Amino acid sequence: MKTDERALHEMVYQLESAWNAGDGDAFAALFAEDADVIHILGGYYSGRETIRAGHRMIFGTIYKGSNIRYSVEKIKFLRPDIAIVRGNPRVYAKHHPMPEDISLLIEISDTTLYKDRKQKLPSYARSGIPVYWIVNVFEHQVELYTKPVADQYGSKLVFSAGQSVPVVIDGVEVGQIAVDDFMPEIEPAAGGGA
Repeated sequence: MKTDERALHEMVYQLESAWNAGDGDAFAALFAEDADVIHILGGYYSGRETIRAGHRMIFGTIYKGSNIRYSVEKIKFLRPDIAIVRGNPRVYAKHHPMPEDISLLIEISDTTLYKDRKQKLPSYARSGIPVYWIVNVFEHQVELYTKPVADQYGSKLVFSAGQSVPVVIDGVEVGQIAVDDFMPEIEPAAGGGA
């Protein structure tokens, strides 16, 4: 193994260690200031600060207490200072998150809007999930629900294309995510014009 490949393997090991420690700061520190990361839902974090905030959020909520194991499958250098590292992350949760473990729950709703509003929303409110988002793909908006009371939420805000949704964890805004980042890219129609 070449020295530059060994350094990339070490970086992947450091990412794994940061994940398993639940340390969003250490995880993000391994990325360039202007890095882009595509996450498991297909959206992306742009910039080290957004990567940090996003990983601090998930390490405190949906991936709290989880462990990951990365394996490097292939390294391809595009230039001496730029490489593509293909890996295979596997997350092993010690348990499924309980309502008290969840500070923010996000549903991506492309075909399940009725169910997300009429069935899941009351259930999440009853469980005390403090913040619930419905990413309404059809209407290109994010519905943000807070202040759960019985089987409903006392507050609803709607964010549209061109706006950003505040990411609030335990009452503290840790970042913002643009509504547009959740929406699928629209492919141009085949065939073209005249």
